[in-house]
Amino acid sequence: MSRVGGKNPINLTKDSAADDTQPAFSPDGDRIVFRSEREGEGIFLMGATGQSVKPLTNFGYDPAWSSDGKEIACADEGILTPAFRTHPSRISAVNVARYGREAADHEN
Repeated sequence: MSRVGGKNPINLTKDSAADDTQPAFSPDGDRIVFRSEREGEGIFLMGATGQSVKPLTNFGYDPAWSSDGKEIACADEGILTPAFRTHPSRISAVNVARYGREAADHEN
């Protein structure tokens, strides 16, 4: 990560050998949600400067915050090339405060 105007980027996940991808800042800028292959894979949450990394789900790709920062939407499969999809991916809404999963009735 590098702040706007910053010169020295910071590796927020240097303590993990796993692939950490697909980051998204919370609307208030205090937290980051991201996809990781650590601990069996899933969606993880951490502070904006890399502190307090916690697993949020054991599934999910392409996490995105709700505008109020209370939920995270994520797909149940990663899509690299839509032409190779065998079935629709479901989108789930995850309550950040409860760390729970509430499957949405949407397919992409």
